[in-house]
Amino acid sequence: MIDVKGFSFIEFTSKDLNIFHNLFVNLGFTRIDDPCCVYQRFYIYEQGNIRFITSSLGGFEQYFAKLHGPSVSSFGFTVDKSREAYKEALSLGAEDAMPDIYHCAIRGVGGSKLYLTDKIENNPDNIGVGLQYIDHLTHNVNIGQMDKWADFYSRIFGFKQIRFFDIKGEKTGLVSKAMGNGKIAIPINEPTEEKSQIQEYLNEYNGEGVQHIALHTDNIYETVKQLRANGIEFLDVPDTYYKMLEERIPDHGEDLDQLKENKILVDGKKGNLLLQLFTKTYVGPIFFEIIQRKGNKGFGEGNFQALFDSIERDQMKRGVL
Repeated sequence: MIDVKGFSFIEFTSKDLNIFHNLFVNLGFTRIDDPCCVYQRFYIYEQGNIRFITSSLGGFEQYFAKLHGPSVSSFGFTVDKSREAYKEALSLGAEDAMPDIYHCAIRGVGGSKLYLTDKIENNPDNIGVGLQYIDHLTHNVNIGQMDKWADFYSRIFGFKQIRFFDIKGEKTGLVSKAMGNGKIAIPINEPTEEKSQIQEYLNEYNGEGVQHIALHTDNIYETVKQLRANGIEFLDVPDTYYKMLEERIPDHGEDLDQLKENKILVDGKKGNLLLQLFTKTYVGPIFFEIIQRKGNKGFGEGNFQALFDSIERDQMKRGVL
């Protein structure tokens, strides 16, 4: 099995790459201006140890954009000796996505590409709004496909199931397996009804794919203030959430006024907290999560139901349910 060190990059594609520039700049990223990038129609954005790439290079990206609209067409895992890791992945049953002498890519969820790369060094001066690394990214898959992709990450990369969710709303639900190796994690969501919010994503995206990307900061209050000042919009959180917070997590130690002002969610227990909030959808149905871990290795299980209910209420308002 292949030891994954972290996420090396996430690649976005669209018929019009200009839609990404302002978004990524507002998220605190710096574009790396390289004449080669402009000539070949791809751009690199960096912040901390995060690297986003936008591309409409050739046939695959154009096909992917035509099928899904603005989307995540590929992402990379950092590994030791990428060429050897690539051969091992194929021997473990991975499907070859791009056989050539320069790249090592296998077929990922929804027909995307999963690259195996050696370590890529970012410019340490690009600190942006304080986002440091990709904490996790989440897949949405069709009914009956969650176990298939959980097995994929287990068989090839040695990921273990670290969480299981069975979330039920008033009218719909979802199940989710979070797979990880102690360094990164990939939760995999599957709808339980034809009109659930996961199915709505699958319909809009025209297939399986990345649902959201979680970016870690060590000062969520300051990061979120800067993001809001840049025009980034987040999901609303009702005031009742904060009225119940002290009862749910006694002596959590966070500034309640700041939490409420910035609409930050809290999960865990005293001395073992996770702080998080979610943007609106920005890349088709894909959104971003801003997360700070204070000893907690979960995914906001205590907030998951509240978030699910909030999105379900929005679906009912829009007449989807």
